[in-house]
Amino acid sequence: MTEPTKTPAGGQAPKSEPQTAVAPLNAIAPEDLQASANECDAWLRKKTDNYITLDRLTAVAGSLPVLDNNGRDGDLRLRPTWPANREAQREAESARR
Repeated sequence: MTEPTKTPAGGQAPKSEPQTAVAPLNAIAPEDLQASANECDAWLRKKTDNYITLDRLTAVAGSLPVLDNNGRDGDLRLRPTWPANREAQREAESARR
C-alpha cells in the first residue's frame, strides 16, 4: 500500500502529471481536430517568429519522398509519394500483382 501524498510546507499541492485520452478516429469531432491544428500552428508561429506555419510544414512534408518497403523482395527504395497520387499508386500496384 502506498502512503498518501503529503502537501509540501508551502501549502501547495504537487502538480499532477498531464493526462492523455485516446479515442477511435471516428469518435473525434472535426472541431477538436481543427482546434488542435490551430494550437499547433500558433505554437509553431510563436517559436519561429511566424516563419514556420502548419501549412508550410504540411507542404514541405508532402513534397518529400518516402522510404518504401513493398515487401516483395525486401529491398528498400526511395520513391516519391505525392498525396494527390496515392490512390493512383495503389491502383497501379494492385494491377502489377
